[in-house]
Amino acid sequence: MGISFSKLKTQRAREPPSPKNTVILFSLNNTLFDHHHSMTCGLRAAFTMYPHLEIRTHKTFPELAMMYDHCLNIAYNRYLRNAYSNTYSNANANSYTQKDDLNIRLFFQFLRLPPPTQCEIKEFRERYREAYRESRRAVVGALETLRRLGESGVRMAVVTNGVGEVEREKAVAIGVAELVECVVVSEEVGVSKPDGSGRIFEVATERMGVERGECVCFVVGESVEADVEGALRAGLTPVLFDPDVIVVQFKDATNLPDDVSISIVPLHVPGNPRSDRRNKISPLKVSKKK
Repeated sequence: MGISFSKLKTQRAREPPSPKNTVILFSLNNTLFDHHHSMTCGLRAAFTMYPHLEIRTHKTFPELAMMYDHCLNIAYNRYLRNAYSNTYSNANANSYTQKDDLNIRLFFQFLRLPPPTQCEIKEFRERYREAYRESRRAVVGALETLRRLGESGVRMAVVTNGVGEVEREKAVAIGVAELVECVVVSEEVGVSKPDGSGRIFEVATERMGVERGECVCFVVGESVEADVEGALRAGLTPVLFDPDVIVVQFKDATNLPDDVSISIVPLHVPGNPRSDRRNKISPLKVSKKK
C-alpha cells in the first residue's frame, strides 16, 4: 500500500521549515519516467520475431513483460556490481551491450525455450531498443507536479539506479532534467539504492548545496526496497508511489504552502503490464485549493 506523509512518524522542529527548506528526491523509472510503457512497446516490437510466443509459453503478454522486467533487473545488478566474467569486462559500452545480451538469454531460459543465437539476440536487442526510445514519455502528471512544486519553492533532484548516460538521456528526453536541480545516477556514484550509508542521497543534497540538518528531505519512488528502505536507512522520509493506491494525500508533512496539496490519482492507461485488471497507473498530481 502507499505510504502517506501524515502516517509517518517524523521528528519535526518546533517551527516547521518553509517550502524553500523542503527537498524532494524523486526516483526516475516508473515514478517520473514511464519505463513500463516503453518496455511494453519494446517487447511488442521484439516479439514480432516470435509471433506465437504467448501460445508456446502458455503465458499472457503482461506475464511475459513482468518476467522480462525481472530478468532485466538481474542483469542490471550483475552489470552494476561488476559481476561479469572476463567475457563481459571490456569497455563500458560493450559491457552494457553484454548486459542486454545476458538479459535476453535469461528471459529465454526462464521461459524454457531453446537458447537464442547471437544473431537472434542482436535483432531482439535492436528492435527492443528502437521501440523503447521512440516511446519514451513521462508518467502522466509528473511534469505538472514538478513545475508546481518548483513554483512553490520546493527544491528537487532525481536520484535513480541505472547507467549514467542512459538515465540522463531519459530525463532529458521527457523534460524532467530541466525541472530539477540535478540528476544523480548510481553508476556514477558507485552505490545503489538501497545503501546503508545513504551516500547516493548525500551526493544529491551536496550537489544542490543543501545541508541535511537545515531541511526536510523526502524520497519519492515506486520501489519498496530501493526507495522506501533506502530512505529509511539514510534517515530520510520515504513516500511510496504506488499504482494501486486510489488517493493518498501528502499535505501537512510536505511543509508546502497552505493552498497546495499533493495526491496520487489513478488513471486508465490500457496495456500497462504493471496495471491491475482495470489497467490503472497512478500519476503524481499537485493541486491548489480553491
